[in-house]
Amino acid sequence: SFDQSINRGDIASIQTAVKLYKGSLLKDWDDTWVRPEREERRERYLDALTVLAENASRNERYLEAARILAKLVDARPKLESGWEQLIEALIKSGARVEAFDVYQKYGAYLKRAGETRNVRLEPSSKIEAMIRQIQKKPTPIPPELMPDFVGYEPIGGAVPLQSPYYVERAADVEVQTAIKRCESIVLIKGPRQIGKTSLLARVLHQARQDGAKVILTDWQKLGSTELESIEAFFLAQAQSISDQLKLDVIAADCFHPKRAPSANFERFLHDRVFKVIEAPIVWGMDEVDRLFPCPFRDSVFGLFRSWHNERAYDPLGPWQRFTLAMAYATEAHLFIQDLNQSPFNVGSRVVLSDFTKEQISDLNRRYGSPLLDEAEVDKLYQLVGGHPYLVRRSLHEMKKRRLTLDDIETEAERENGIFSDHLNRMVVALLMDADLTADLCNFLAGEISSSKNSIIRLSSAGVLLGNSPGDVRIRCSLYDRFLRRHLL
Repeated sequence: SFDQSINRGDIASIQTAVKLYKGSLLKDWDDTWVRPEREERRERYLDALTVLAENASRNERYLEAARILAKLVDARPKLESGWEQLIEALIKSGARVEAFDVYQKYGAYLKRAGETRNVRLEPSSKIEAMIRQIQKKPTPIPPELMPDFVGYEPIGGAVPLQSPYYVERAADVEVQTAIKRCESIVLIKGPRQIGKTSLLARVLHQARQDGAKVILTDWQKLGSTELESIEAFFLAQAQSISDQLKLDVIAADCFHPKRAPSANFERFLHDRVFKVIEAPIVWGMDEVDRLFPCPFRDSVFGLFRSWHNERAYDPLGPWQRFTLAMAYATEAHLFIQDLNQSPFNVGSRVVLSDFTKEQISDLNRRYGSPLLDEAEVDKLYQLVGGHPYLVRRSLHEMKKRRLTLDDIETEAERENGIFSDHLNRMVVALLMDADLTADLCNFLAGEISSSKNSIIRLSSAGVLLGNSPGDVRIRCSLYDRFLRRHLL
């Protein structure tokens, strides 16, 4: 059936062939005749992926193309053109964060490959040019050219401060209280698009209202130069702090070459920040897990932990009025082995949860009740599981396009439906980690993964709910159907 589908050559048949391919032909057999047959099917499968990716890109279905190309680069990591096409597809789809993540993974692959051959391997000039382009700040759109949303703000990204559609949860009160108490470290944890950035924006705004000086760092915007070394990282942070607090200080002038980078940064805070500013200072950090794969992460987070300890050693010192508010998704202990050096097991830790049915009902009323009754609220809850972005996207589309809940369910099944960007990004991220994908496939097939770390990581990513083998489940029926369709 696989061979016949490939030979027919039309897109539908090639898609059928890709679904039929479940791995190497008779993978446990060692017979001589099997090897060429196995390799031929594998090559035909990879060629089929290439055709489907090109077709998706040609029809401007870029996230679908990226999902296919992620499988291709996993199977053919040596093929640079596959990495180029994957990064380009993600950029064209608007998934710039994911594009930069893929760039970093390719760089790590080249580094490992180069070390085995004792050579230095670098990404192509085309890849470097694409990454430089996405690191540029976008040109602001003049107000007169902004689209008319007929009173309904667009969905995605941080919810504006004055939005009538922002739903407060218990986490809002917990974080606000911790900031008001000037706690040393406040941790905001939750998977992608659950509202971490929106919550962080609100608590920082309130801190400004209360008289604190506020710094904000989105670590997802850090470029490769700033992550090249710990010296470059701390220097970039120091200059950003100086600029945001309007200190008129050139950070490089404060860094002594014979002093350790962390000591330079700490001294910069002491001499150029704390001595000038007497008010409480809140440093908000978004997408903190961007730093987890970096080789110098332990030094950075160890420094943050030491500031927490300084409060006990120096009760009258400036650290008493310095708060770190950190938003992140991935479990830190999977990367930071020495918990005594980790800031992620001290301070206040707040986990953002999905919307409850009551919160969905409240948000539905704010949108003018496109869900007609509580039965429809229950039905939407079953579909998207209270995921904040998916709930808001559903209500937004129902109100703006006059869709029914049945229409939303129909859209959910379509490859280019209203949830396709969110779902395809999830699958692309999974496919970049073969072991994690294999564990998820086993789970979908009814087998409990033997890797507790995989369960924790999948829960952190928002794919699963629960943290132990006995109580985990797929987050919602939308995820369950989509993942089975594309991974099994």
